[in-house]
Amino acid sequence: MFPWEGKEILANCSPTRMPEIIGGIGYIVMSDAAGPHFSFDFIENDKKEIQLNGMGENTPKRFEKMGQVILDALTAYKNKDARTYAEIERMANKSTNRYLIRNPLEERNLKSHAAEKDLIPKLRDLFQNDIFYDENKSCYTIRLATSDTKPQFYDFYSKADKVSIRAG
Repeated sequence: MFPWEGKEILANCSPTRMPEIIGGIGYIVMSDAAGPHFSFDFIENDKKEIQLNGMGENTPKRFEKMGQVILDALTAYKNKDARTYAEIERMANKSTNRYLIRNPLEERNLKSHAAEKDLIPKLRDLFQNDIFYDENKSCYTIRLATSDTKPQFYDFYSKADKVSIRAG
């Protein structure tokens, strides 16, 4: 909970171990006061201090102020005692929380680049002229023809890492 405009506001905080920050923990904080699709991201620096992350020039001033209030509440909670911090570390190391801090758009782009670099060349070697990029659907389509039936098409969406199977 954190104080906002004279009220105590309930917030959902998910501590997450961040592999790109050595020894650091990230926090995603969501609150209905900020809206259902907005979250505040905080990271812990190498001095074990929590910092507000990801606020840009397009962020409304109200959210910047709210982010600072949440930062103060998070820091106070973390600094209460060593047992509290140990509990935060335990929560951050849960396997279910490891990827919460990542940006979904960044994840999609990483999947797409990994497929372009590794999987697509292998599929091209295997299927040669029966694989092509479909601009309309933004996917790779593989055409498999068998002697007794209509061809089947497999649409591979590299960003989502999903395959759709359809009949010709």
